Amino acid sequence: MPTSPTFGITPPVIQMFHQTTRASKHPAAFLKGFKGYLHTDGYQGYNQISGVRVIGCWVHAQRMFTNALKVLTKEKEPLSHTRSAEGLAFCNRLFELESELKDLSPQERYTAHLEQSRPVTEAFLARLKENKRPPSPNHLWEKPSLTA
Repeated sequence: MPTSPTFGITPPVIQMFHQTTRASKHPAAFLKGFKGYLHTDGYQGYNQISGVRVIGCWVHAQRMFTNALKVLTKEKEPLSHTRSAEGLAFCNRLFELESELKDLSPQERYTAHLEQSRPVTEAFLARLKENKRPPSPNHLWEKPSLTA
């Protein structure tokens, strides 16, 4: 078990780069030789890079569930029991927890995430697996779940 939220890397590495196109060759060249986790916005160009485990962004997932609910609102469907509403509730709970933990030390926050956030994300993953079905225009569950 790691002793710190950065898994022993101090300080954590945060790096950004810009290219004039979104062609997948750019991240592949930039990340050549890199092995590890890559936190991204869900851009599919990162998925083909060997040795890289792409992890998604909860803000992007939250936005996709919110957008799905806007579409459903236009169709006059009841929203409270939709999978999009459920996905948004999972995201919102994670953000509530993050807000509650903001004043803790990094080690305390890491421990609290394991105790409190992990069960929420595991329940979310279980719901995704339970409800996996081909996407349809009226049920935008699968797209946000790809980045979550």
